[in-house]
Amino acid sequence: VCTDNESDCDNGTGGSSDQCLVPYPSFAPPAVDYVQAAITVVTIVSSIGINSVIVYLVARFKQLQQRPFFLALQLVVVNLMYTLLVLPIIVVSSVVRSWVFGSVMCNIIGGLNNIFFTGHYMMLLVMALDRLFAVFMPFFYNRHGGKIAASVSIVCWLFACSSPVVPTATGCYTFVPIYKLCGAVPCNTPCFVVIPAYLFIVAVSGIVVPLVIYVVLYFKGQQLQHKTDVG
Repeated sequence: VCTDNESDCDNGTGGSSDQCLVPYPSFAPPAVDYVQAAITVVTIVSSIGINSVIVYLVARFKQLQQRPFFLALQLVVVNLMYTLLVLPIIVVSSVVRSWVFGSVMCNIIGGLNNIFFTGHYMMLLVMALDRLFAVFMPFFYNRHGGKIAASVSIVCWLFACSSPVVPTATGCYTFVPIYKLCGAVPCNTPCFVVIPAYLFIVAVSGIVVPLVIYVVLYFKGQQLQHKTDVG
């Protein structure tokens, strides 16, 4: 924790923050950080291999080139980009046991983390809506499903890409030692409003709504199964 007189407390927006951006040393035992680095390396290798295979399969086989697979492919691409752009930062921070990339890079990595996190859950919403429309509007959605899915995906991606704007403007990004990454945390008064509001929106739209949709689809399937059995 810094005082307003310390020069390394600049939050990147010209003011001062309640927490240091750089450097912010990790207080965990070295062994814990090194294990975290090793696990992250294994995760990177596994993620690149699995997600690359999925991309190859969709590109290689025409029977997989359908709307549901293309929607799921967006989620795969999000995971792959996160693996390539963000996870290596965790490895470096775990090995050196501090944040060494500067305050500007802290905001960039924090913003990317926000985009990938938001995009991941928004794609879950898109895939749930795709299944909902396919079941309850089968004829209309078969004709216009591509345009509808593309439009919903664009809206969700615009929301995901705009998610770092407010946290960056309010200086909410700081290094979080436990994650070895910069992230949006409630480190000042505006962030105490911004961060909970953002998490609430993502949780409702990316977790609660898809869960409700799949519950509705489950009972719809049970109803159709019952009608089929009676018939």
